[in-house]
Amino acid sequence: MANSSSGPGWRFATELIDENRVTDNPGYFNRMWRSARPVGPDVLEVCSYHDRRVRILCWIFGLLAAVIAGFSGMVMDRADYPFADQIDAFRVLTDYHGVLAEEYAAEPRRESLQAWLADYDQMWPLHRDHAIRTLIGTFMFTVPLWLCALLWPRRAPLRIDRRRWVAYTILKGELALSRIDTGPEAATPFVTRTAPAPPLTFTNAPYDGFGPLLTGLIGTRSAKMRIFWMGTQPVTNPNQNGDLADLVNLFTDDRVEQSRWLPLLRRRGFLPGDLLRALDRISLRRRPDLDSVAVQEQLDRAAPQAVQVGDPILSRS
Repeated sequence: MANSSSGPGWRFATELIDENRVTDNPGYFNRMWRSARPVGPDVLEVCSYHDRRVRILCWIFGLLAAVIAGFSGMVMDRADYPFADQIDAFRVLTDYHGVLAEEYAAEPRRESLQAWLADYDQMWPLHRDHAIRTLIGTFMFTVPLWLCALLWPRRAPLRIDRRRWVAYTILKGELALSRIDTGPEAATPFVTRTAPAPPLTFTNAPYDGFGPLLTGLIGTRSAKMRIFWMGTQPVTNPNQNGDLADLVNLFTDDRVEQSRWLPLLRRRGFLPGDLLRALDRISLRRRPDLDSVAVQEQLDRAAPQAVQVGDPILSRS
């Protein structure tokens, strides 16, 4: 595992071990709560980065497309086209004179309403065509993006289980897992052995901008390596991947009494990125249920074998 041992999470663990005291670092734990949270005394749940990024970007770009299409009427002179959003475009097609009457009453005018309507009746074909283009542009770009956000598959989180000493999730419809190893062989930054399992990596190297934390797992049915992107999106700080690696190290360190720091991993206050993270909850898809009886029974059968023969992917260097 290519982890750094200089982050705030690891310093916190060192204080627990060497000085036998607890230091509440609210900033660190508040940020990390958005990436990982305990679901029991021995299980840490880490959220998926990839599907959150896709869903949030689809909502944002769909909104931008709607705004651009809606306000495209502003490129024309206000006197020639006094309508500037999708609602106005729809009303132009269904109640043209009603829209014009509201525009007429918005400010004092010398001409009568009848003269105002007569002048604009000559421009009806132009306004009609522009309203149609506005609505078509909205449906061509905004609706597909928002449908993608609503229907994009939701990935299960990654669970790190200290009781079974495995990390597991559901990827591509199958249980994928690997063992947690704290032995001296875990210091290898990149595992390159090809037997008994394909190569696995766990790295906090920056990826895709600030970067998620990448880890590999083995599918229990296909025996193929699966890559899981860990961390919240948007990122909470530029070093989120390193901080998350420190947090995983802290949780898997058997020298630390977990009950002394795990309660600190909770939400405190509000971060600006929470507004975008709320978009991730708007979806028609459900995440795979890791607590289902079928998944837990399959995990009970696969975990002992993974601990015996699996390559380590979550390991403390």
